[in-house]
This record gives sequence, structure tokens and C-alpha cells, in this order.
Amino acid sequence: MSLNEKVSKNNKKRLLRGIYLKDVKWDKPVKFFSNSFGINLTVVTEDNYVIFTKRSENLGSRPNVYNISMCEGISASDSKITDPAPDLFRTAMRGLGEEIAEELALIVPKDDILFLSFGVDTEYSQWGLLGTVRVNATKTQIEKWRGRSTKDKWENIKVEYVTYKPKDVIKYVFSKEPWGPGALCCIYHTLIHDFDLIEINRLIDKYRK
Repeated sequence: MSLNEKVSKNNKKRLLRGIYLKDVKWDKPVKFFSNSFGINLTVVTEDNYVIFTKRSENLGSRPNVYNISMCEGISASDSKITDPAPDLFRTAMRGLGEEIAEELALIVPKDDILFLSFGVDTEYSQWGLLGTVRVNATKTQIEKWRGRSTKDKWENIKVEYVTYKPKDVIKYVFSKEPWGPGALCCIYHTLIHDFDLIEINRLIDKYRK
């Protein structure tokens, strides 16, 4: 795709959003759009590293932005035979298996997945739950698996591991840009769940300057 074609495509997207997403109520789906709903998790490894990614430039949504560990849209396969409603924990477990460490037979108990907040990306009209999970695999194990696998590699051009300490995580976040808005919310909510709120806000103010 040429530069002019890309510019034209982006202008059309902005025009559509200006028409159909202007002054909408975010507590109701927008009928014009095929709304998506996803699960977004910060993944912390067994040896206390948090996984961050950078999205590929070839993606239609949020290209070239830094992101959290796992984002997975719900699927019909996440429903139970006895219940047509999707099981969001099944979505999370499927995403963790496919995106993080399928070959490690990564088993994440439902109770280990913690949903912290609900949000909507107002630019793309994407809805989702934000949360966190600790997995039973180390940084080295996950790195080895990803080195052998080609699955979904085109989606992320970087996968980076940061020691899961408030100072290290916040310093990393401020050293990278741009970030997806949902990713920043998810990181913040994860940190204030696991660590002291006042200390987290103090560190943010420190690195913001």
C-alpha cells in the first residue's frame, strides 16, 4: 500500500468516526460498528517479570504502539454447550495458551485470573475487561517457546520483560511511546492492586517530570 493510499484510508476512518462516534453514549453499543469485546491482561511470570509487547505496523488497530501482555477477543468457542453466553474466563485462558505459552501446556486456573476494571476504547469502539494474572512459567521458559514458535509473531514486533517492581515498571512505561490507552489503564490498575497506591502515584509524578 502506497503512502497516499494509507493517508486516504486513515482519512476515511476519521470521517466515519466523526459521523458515527460523535457524541455517542458509551454505555450503549454503536449499531453502525461491529463492536468487539476483548480480554486484556498484564501477565506476571513465575519469577516476577511482567511481559510487554509492541504491536506491528501492519495491524489495522493501534499499529506501532506499546501494549500489555495479552489481548484476546471473545469467540463462539468460548461458550459452553449448555450456555450460549461467552465465558470470559475461557477467553482469557485460550488467549494465554495461544499467545503466551501454548507449547508449555500453560495451565491457568480460573481463580488466578483477576479482572480489575471495564473499559471502552472510544476511538475504535472496542469494549473490554482489564486485569492481571500470574502464570506458572518463567521468563526463560516463555522466551524459549516464543523463539521456536511462529504463531502470532506478525502481530508483535517486540516482546520485552521487566522486573515486576513499581519503579522498574513505571520507568519502563515512561521510556517508551506511544502506548495504547487501554494498556496504560491496565498497567496502572494492576500496580495499584498489588502495591501501595500512594507510592505508585508518587513514582508516576516523579517520572512524568
